[in-house]
Amino acid sequence: MKKIALVSILVLFTMASVGASVAAAGPRGHGGGGGYGGCMLGTLLSLNLSEAQKHDVAVIMKSNRDEFRTVVGQMREAKKALFDRINAEPLDEEAIRQAVRQLATVGEQAAVLRGRALSEIKGVLTPEQRAALAEQRAHFGAMFEGRGHRGNFLLDDWIDKYGK
Repeated sequence: MKKIALVSILVLFTMASVGASVAAAGPRGHGGGGGYGGCMLGTLLSLNLSEAQKHDVAVIMKSNRDEFRTVVGQMREAKKALFDRINAEPLDEEAIRQAVRQLATVGEQAAVLRGRALSEIKGVLTPEQRAALAEQRAHFGAMFEGRGHRGNFLLDDWIDKYGK
């Protein structure tokens, strides 16, 4: 049971990492900067990058874009496979575990890519810009921590109300 809980936590962390990876991949499709790509663009704009820094960051992101897109596609497929296995009848616990392991593997790859790209980007930033980025990431982390808790409380209330 502890192993399942650990894998579940890893999957949640992986999903968050993939969201960040999608952000680093930049805008998608014809619609442009919505979603995570818009968030990453907003972060970059808020750092007041010089023209030289904008060029360097764009080159870093461009060099990683195809690999990010590939991993994001793999993540989408792995999430769908997990969803399908969770909802399959009859229940096949081993198939679910296998799908979670696949999702975790892809998530690990996405997190490493994200870390590499972010490390390269930080190398282009001034100390003040790195501090501003760290502050923004801390704010984002705090927002992420709060997500889901309200839903858990609502679910607990529902269970308590109808599970008597």
